[in-house]
Amino acid sequence: MRAFAHRKVLVLNKNFTAIGVVSLPRAIVMLFSTDCAGEPKAEVIDHEIVGRYDDGRPQYNITPYTWEEWSEMRPKDGEDAIHACRGTFRIPEIIKLSQYDKLPTQKIHFSRRTIYKRDHSTCQYCKKKFGTEELSIDHIHPRSCGGQTTWENCVLSCVYCNKCKADRVPKVSQERIGGKMKTVYLVSFKDGKKTWTVHLVQPNKPSYNFFRGDIHYESWKQWLDAAYWNVELANDNKD
Repeated sequence: MRAFAHRKVLVLNKNFTAIGVVSLPRAIVMLFSTDCAGEPKAEVIDHEIVGRYDDGRPQYNITPYTWEEWSEMRPKDGEDAIHACRGTFRIPEIIKLSQYDKLPTQKIHFSRRTIYKRDHSTCQYCKKKFGTEELSIDHIHPRSCGGQTTWENCVLSCVYCNKCKADRVPKVSQERIGGKMKTVYLVSFKDGKKTWTVHLVQPNKPSYNFFRGDIHYESWKQWLDAAYWNVELANDNKD
């Protein structure tokens, strides 16, 4: 089992919605667990390609198995397997919970790393990409003038833009962008006699896909293609 401890298993909700990824050992524990009525808390989902849709996507035949049923099935030729004292078992790639489990609450901490990731290591004023050593976190509304350290008031800035912006307070307006009213800052810069302004849409706390890793197996694709929703993550700002 140790040889496959790194393997990942996709977890589906009772209604076949992908809700997360767990390690193989954790998945085995879930398959062995039972509820108060003695029913399994999870079952293995196996799939077989039976055809293709008009757009070329594979059409699957989905079959659920309890662990007892699954353990009686022999591995296919060339398929990885779990070798145990009680026999050789196929490795599950997908499991489905027997009872509803709400989407996991995802949190992301307000940190330098998350700001860099949200802003794609790009200066939000000149829109140029830089190395981490050439970027810093800038307060759109300067802290010296009452600006807060929040998702909405912090952006990445290159050294040059940060120096030329200094502690200037931007003008604020409400504009309709993409059919929605958004806060827009008119940020002023000065380098000697040269002056210019930049329109900056107020940033937001990041939204990320619950699934951020690689698609490990072909069998995952149909579930993740349908489940690439963005879960808005609660931030840890004080305000």
